[in-house]
Amino acid sequence: PPRDAWHAPQYVLLDLPLAIDDAAFMRASAGPGPQHQRLLQLRASAEGLLRHLPQSVPFDQRVALLRGRLQERHEASRGIPPVRLVVRRTHIFEDGLVALSGADWRARFQVVFVDSQGRQEQGQDVGGLFKEFWEKLAETAFNPDYGLFSCTETRLLYPNPQAKAYHASADGLFEFLGLVIGKAIYEGIVVEPCFAPFFLAKLLGRHNSYYDLQTLDPSMFANLERLKAYSGDVADLCCSFVASAADGSEVPLLPDGRNRLVTNDNRFRYIYLLSDYKLNIELKSASAAFLAGFQRLLGDSWVRVFGG
Repeated sequence: PPRDAWHAPQYVLLDLPLAIDDAAFMRASAGPGPQHQRLLQLRASAEGLLRHLPQSVPFDQRVALLRGRLQERHEASRGIPPVRLVVRRTHIFEDGLVALSGADWRARFQVVFVDSQGRQEQGQDVGGLFKEFWEKLAETAFNPDYGLFSCTETRLLYPNPQAKAYHASADGLFEFLGLVIGKAIYEGIVVEPCFAPFFLAKLLGRHNSYYDLQTLDPSMFANLERLKAYSGDVADLCCSFVASAADGSEVPLLPDGRNRLVTNDNRFRYIYLLSDYKLNIELKSASAAFLAGFQRLLGDSWVRVFGG
């Protein structure tokens, strides 16, 4: 069907900005009466539409609605004192993490860079230095060499299952990076990281399924496809109900999984459990921490609006 086949009727879409925009809503519905009641019903319908059927609203309009809501939040936070960040160019991530600990992320951040000689660089931050700092921060933290994120074969990022081997406080760092991306959206800054679809699905509250595995691990997916189609006795392959964790250890997929053989009768259960472990369980802690930071500025409901 055409891309707009699921879109709501045009008269609904035309009223949507009025229903979502708090300031416009208050102006149009001032005082009790039929108009006020109509707009209350309109707002309830619009919120239900975005919550349960977001794909019925064109993507561009959802982006415009999000920008409008973020502008409202900017206006509401104008009285918050700015946060001054002094960061060394050689330690952008470490200094940023310390400087932003306990900060109100709705505030305007004013950045002062310190050069390699320990001298503060001249210049007043009117937005450009903050943008540069945020881009460099993301560039450093999301680099796979830093150990927090890994890449798929197509260079898409997802949380490194072995992050805790590189960083003792990995979950705290993932929450911080969720805030970094949330703040970038909040301030309208474009940052470089491109996330894998199965990781984006976690941010939207979705549960990944078997076919998402082809993005994470094409070789494993191909092997499982061959197992599905295998016409011989699967027991001869000597597979058991275990998964190989990122550190090389074996993780049982069922109680006593090491001693439970995969057979023709249970192979589909094995395929489901293995893909669920790799896509959901192994990434659960990092994804939850990242999402907690990401939602702190944007909120859960507006994130899920882009789930369709």
